[in-house]
Amino acid sequence: MQVQAQERLRLSDLPDVLTPEEVASVLQCARTTVYDLCRTGRIPSVKVGRLVRIPRERFVRWLNGERETA
Repeated sequence: MQVQAQERLRLSDLPDVLTPEEVASVLQCARTTVYDLCRTGRIPSVKVGRLVRIPRERFVRWLNGERETA
């Protein structure tokens, strides 16, 4: 999911549930960094079996600096 200079990535265009690879592309960081952030709870995520998934709405709120409410 590479974005060219003239193309703007819209978070609303992302799927409802993101993979760590997709989040790494948005953040422009390593996939392992995303896994570490999910494992430590810094990025909100859910485990589906052995897979890690990040709900888009929670990810966008995290990007905006909003806190998770229980």
